[in-house]
Amino acid sequence: MPDMIKIPAASAEMQARFERPYIGFIGSDRPRAVEAVVSALMPFNFRLSNTELVTTGSVADHKVIFKLPDRGLTFQVGAEEYRFTKDGSNWETANEDIRVLMAAEHALLEGTAAKVTRCLTTVAVQLQLLTKPREEVLAPFFPEPFRACRKARPTLSLLI
Repeated sequence: MPDMIKIPAASAEMQARFERPYIGFIGSDRPRAVEAVVSALMPFNFRLSNTELVTTGSVADHKVIFKLPDRGLTFQVGAEEYRFTKDGSNWETANEDIRVLMAAEHALLEGTAAKVTRCLTTVAVQLQLLTKPREEVLAPFFPEPFRACRKARPTLSLLI
């Protein structure tokens, strides 16, 4: 029987890297890209006041950040990549969150020469065990040489 758990926190992020830097997203195409993404996010109760423009640091640091704070969603666009982040991830909102991502992504890339060559998705989940101690559950993941160390209880010694 599986052990009971509680999930106090979870987040998800999708990072899409471009084949080569697309300077247009921080230069001449920025107004078009911002307008397109804003229009795509409006059906999801987006407010322009939840947009940030970062123009400090190196050119690679420049980006536009669109937030839907009531949904815990952030969509960031720069010359090298775009990122979609969801704080407070859960299965109940996953399909709707993906619809937001797809709308923003389509609006951003439509009509540009930017090509995505690599995507990385990260899901982080904090699990809280309710029926077993964590040491018991994690024990099978310890390499054999370290299992003996785990059994020995550390002692505190003071040097004066």
